[in-house]
Amino acid sequence: MLDCTEQWQHSVLTQSFEAEGCCFADLDGDGEPELVAGERWWRLDGSGSFAFRGVADAWLPPWGGGSRPDPHAHLRKGGGPAQYKAATYDWPLPVDSDPVRLGVLSVGMHLDPIVWYEPVDGAGHWRTYPVTSGGIYESVVYGALEKAGPYGLVTVPARPSVAWYEQQLDPTQPWREHIVGERGGNWHGLGLGDLDGDGRQHILTSTGTYAPVSGLRSPWAWSDIAVVGPAGPPETGLGDVGLIHVYDLGRGPNLFAASPHGRGLWRWEPVDVCAGTRTFRRWELETTVSQLHALQVIPALETEDVALWVITGKRWQAHGPWHDVDPAGEPLLFRVGVYLDPEEPPRVEVIHRGSGVGLQLAVRRLVDQRIQIAVSNKLGVHVFTQKEMKEI
Repeated sequence: MLDCTEQWQHSVLTQSFEAEGCCFADLDGDGEPELVAGERWWRLDGSGSFAFRGVADAWLPPWGGGSRPDPHAHLRKGGGPAQYKAATYDWPLPVDSDPVRLGVLSVGMHLDPIVWYEPVDGAGHWRTYPVTSGGIYESVVYGALEKAGPYGLVTVPARPSVAWYEQQLDPTQPWREHIVGERGGNWHGLGLGDLDGDGRQHILTSTGTYAPVSGLRSPWAWSDIAVVGPAGPPETGLGDVGLIHVYDLGRGPNLFAASPHGRGLWRWEPVDVCAGTRTFRRWELETTVSQLHALQVIPALETEDVALWVITGKRWQAHGPWHDVDPAGEPLLFRVGVYLDPEEPPRVEVIHRGSGVGLQLAVRRLVDQRIQIAVSNKLGVHVFTQKEMKEI
């Protein structure tokens, strides 16, 4: 890895554990996005932060019909970090189809209700509305299901089902559930992207993909995923991956995802589509850092020699100090420059040492095209802004 930490300005909004996710959203309507993380939103000019909700510590919910003991109680007794927070994903949500007036769509821990928050006035008062009663939320996606909409929240209500949820005109009513199919839904591995170049979004899981057939609100068609590597017969599925991102590099839509429990960041290049199976070729992008729970893909500038950047990092102690691979290792935040030719070795740059990621990170380009990244996790809420070349 190249140490490029001097190319980034680092701002610490708080060192307390607020959430495992965050998003940029212009909540006060001034034309400049703020940052939402946990109970608060921050003005990025440093002029203040404001609480708008309560977020509970969440240890282990009653999965499978029974209570599970907290395996990390010693951390709390010793003053260590909470292991979970009921704030894992947030997205800006237009209120009353008004793109200027934004609320917050928020996902908590497994089985928690999903809700959205509406700003009521300029005095910091918010209303809470229901989305759905609960499901499996380690991989959740929100986005447009077609070019012109509608937007939907895609998640796993219960394994192995996959569903998307549609907002209703009456905000007091839960969103309408549309079961896409009864395959593929699991703890991890979910994505949304156009695999055929026709403007229709597919829902991706780690073992297969769904495509709409007779409309978004009817069951979708399933296709298996087969993967070929440098040698050996095709494998079934992508393996242990978190969120799956889709980006077309000119030779078809490539998939990008990472291992949330082991080590590995990969790119899958399309090879063939036939007889209900989509075949991809797997390429390694990074193999040394573990627990890569969150990532974002952002196109590179024409002045850069790579085609796109994959921004990701280590989620420090993702499942406590003893689980998964290297849970107490250095929580890196880094980016990987990907070239059009998959055989060209990627460019891996360290952005920061000591912060890492959570389940969701926020990435945007500023007006001058510099990249800004926000992360929220057990080590606090951090913002990284690319410096101008003259500052480096």
